[in-house]
Amino acid sequence: MWHTLLMATEIETLCDEVLAARSAREELKNQLATAETALGEVEDKLAALLASSDEKVTHGGFSFSSASKVSWKTLTKEKEQLLTLLKKGAPELVKETVNAASLNSFLKKNEAALEDSNPDWWEPAKKCMERKEVQALSVRKKAKSKKK
Repeated sequence: MWHTLLMATEIETLCDEVLAARSAREELKNQLATAETALGEVEDKLAALLASSDEKVTHGGFSFSSASKVSWKTLTKEKEQLLTLLKKGAPELVKETVNAASLNSFLKKNEAALEDSNPDWWEPAKKCMERKEVQALSVRKKAKSKKK
């Protein structure tokens, strides 16, 4: 019995430590978000000033300059048309891929059924993948009990 009491006390202590560490992590995340926002604002101001003067500045052992960056993003509804056009114009860019999250979701939902039905593609496909199962701690805030 004393062993059970000691274990219960240790479990409660570890639970308290987990909650305290999570709280500290949240506070640090909030501080980081605030710092990232402030940094972004200052960098935007400096970039605008440097872009307007087209200068490069050296200060505190660092070189500061403004550069224009361009990026492209595929429009979801135009993806098929873009892939067709790229296959013609730049075939080296187009590769068949499977979205990892979609594959994972499909396998989580259908693993038991695939094991039962064992289609001819399933065994060779399993050899191409690694199945990983990880134990993770789940912590949820206890719902407040309703007072009568």
